[in-house]
Amino acid sequence: MSTRLTMITWNMQGHAGVDAPAVAAVLRRVRPDVVALQEVQRGQARAVASALGSSWRLAWGFKHWPVVTRPEGLAVLTRHRLVGSQVHVLRPAVPVTSHRRVALVADVIAGTVRLRVASVHLSPQAGADAVRLRELSRVAAAGPAVVLGDLNVPDLSPLRPIVDAHGWVDCWDAADGPGSTHWAAGSPRAGRTPDHRLDYVLAAPHLRVERAEIPTDDLDHLAALSDHLPVIVHLQL
Repeated sequence: MSTRLTMITWNMQGHAGVDAPAVAAVLRRVRPDVVALQEVQRGQARAVASALGSSWRLAWGFKHWPVVTRPEGLAVLTRHRLVGSQVHVLRPAVPVTSHRRVALVADVIAGTVRLRVASVHLSPQAGADAVRLRELSRVAAAGPAVVLGDLNVPDLSPLRPIVDAHGWVDCWDAADGPGSTHWAAGSPRAGRTPDHRLDYVLAAPHLRVERAEIPTDDLDHLAALSDHLPVIVHLQL
């Protein structure tokens, strides 16, 4: 018997604040099984989980402390059993600055299926493709079946050696998903559409991608919540 799971990745731009009830309302409409968040503080992630309901479980991993705001990190939320999580350092930084990169790897049990997922946010610096490739190789070493996050590349070409070596499927391409996911900095986001893609869901080859999508019904509302759109993927296990 197959199991269908809906997964979402969303960079929350947490340093600008997170409207947890509004974020939870967007998620609730989709009814996801697993949500991976990036750029989110522990309290913000807890607030989103609380707004979703008492059945939701949360894992949070520390990335760095900006000093002027609370520590920032990654989160995995699920309405299923969360049986373990671990932070994997992808790029160390001394002192601990925003250059530090980590992956939060979590094990989720949905029914009889156990699935390892990773929430990631690769380095953003221009010309850092070799750095991102090393970071993704360290993600791969943790053995996730699904990698969700902000990979900071407009297409997967620079990361293909790792993606292809592990047989990962770009869920967006497999399901012919629509549009871009991120607004470049500059003009106010309201009234304009995202202009490039940074956010991905990569799935192991034994998982079947049924559909990939982004919500587009109220872009101005979503633009007020973050500079990224959530990416929604429906998988069959």
